[in-house]
Amino acid sequence: YTLTGKFALAAAVILIVLGGVTFWPSGNGKWWLEPPAAWGQAITKSLEKINALIYREGYAFVGDYGSTHVSGSWNRLYKAPDRQRTDRYFHDALVGTTWEVPGDPGYVLRYSVSYEYQCYTIETYAAPESKADPVEMLRYYVNLLDKADRTLDPQTFEDKECVGFEVAAPRYGGSPKQPINRIWFAKDTKLPVRIEHHGMPITGQPEQTLTQIQDQFQYASEVPVDLFEPRIPEGFVNEHPDAIRKARERQEKGEMTYANVPAGLKDKVLAAFRGM
Repeated sequence: YTLTGKFALAAAVILIVLGGVTFWPSGNGKWWLEPPAAWGQAITKSLEKINALIYREGYAFVGDYGSTHVSGSWNRLYKAPDRQRTDRYFHDALVGTTWEVPGDPGYVLRYSVSYEYQCYTIETYAAPESKADPVEMLRYYVNLLDKADRTLDPQTFEDKECVGFEVAAPRYGGSPKQPINRIWFAKDTKLPVRIEHHGMPITGQPEQTLTQIQDQFQYASEVPVDLFEPRIPEGFVNEHPDAIRKARERQEKGEMTYANVPAGLKDKVLAAFRGM
């Protein structure tokens, strides 16, 4: 679908990455082996300069014996203090986009577009009392580093040398049944590169767990407003995807019902129904 390419190009062109953001210098030592109090505060301070955040979020199903199946569905999230956008993908195909942007004073407009069913909806809801923080999630995990159970062996993600920390949920008051978190930071900038949530339970499937992976982080000190501008493709209808899906199913069932019926007999049957 050509719109996918247009959105990808817009994201690449409009994003203003790290404009004017300076980070605490790493020096020549292995900072991740030192007490996290000082450099954890430095990372938190650097995150205060970030006003827009983009990242990918996906899932993997893990069986009892370690077998892994990566879900074909994943999201790319765009977050700013007063607006956000979610692109939904199935493998490499963009299937839907949702924008949440300011509306009338005290309200938020939610635009949802389904490229699969070529339709859209527009909803209004009351705005939250306080603005969202695009890096709240990252700041939360940085604050957990002094509770880390262990330092992970360095790995390379997205061509960045990273060091990771593992934190079990019980270490910060969570249930033993909650997942283990692994947070990976770039050695040079100390910014989060990858967050993994292992062991998330699946309702009704005790033999499997979920692993949530958040990666491909992009940071911006300025909010590229055009990136959050709702775009409804020409020709799309104002209808919920469920309504379109049900209509298609009814049409397909009708076509299947008469698939092997001769044309003349089909006309007689329809005429009889109309007469009734």
